[in-house]
Amino acid sequence: MFTGKQKTINIILVFLILAGATVYYFFYSQPSAAIQFSDEEGMVSFSGQNDTSDVFYFSEIVSIELEEEPDYGSAVDGGVVNKRNGYGTWESESFGTYHAYFTTKITSCIVISDAEKTAVFNIDNAETTQSLYEQLVAYWEEQQND
Repeated sequence: MFTGKQKTINIILVFLILAGATVYYFFYSQPSAAIQFSDEEGMVSFSGQNDTSDVFYFSEIVSIELEEEPDYGSAVDGGVVNKRNGYGTWESESFGTYHAYFTTKITSCIVISDAEKTAVFNIDNAETTQSLYEQLVAYWEEQQND
């Protein structure tokens, strides 16, 4: 197909494209957190950047709230990845000390607390976060009435 100088240029070009895609994947496209719900175990769990994780059992939850314009405060033991994905332990006037699983590209977040800990999180977009909030509250209230 190509020989000599043109072949070398094409190989270098392919290498640069692959290097760019790798950098993008590892530094810019990482999600803020993963959320898992288990009806069988009656719990919701979170896992985020740098091996952070939390589990909340619905029988132990004391509150679930939706914040439309949160003040996340500042990181105590954690930080921000990709200039938008919060992880680790944070502190703010609104939430106190909490574990972060949020992205700032979404304007709203859910605050969930039990007697020992609080987590602040959101997912995908504002509509999905709102829907998840409604579903969590409905399930939590159902579990309290049983």
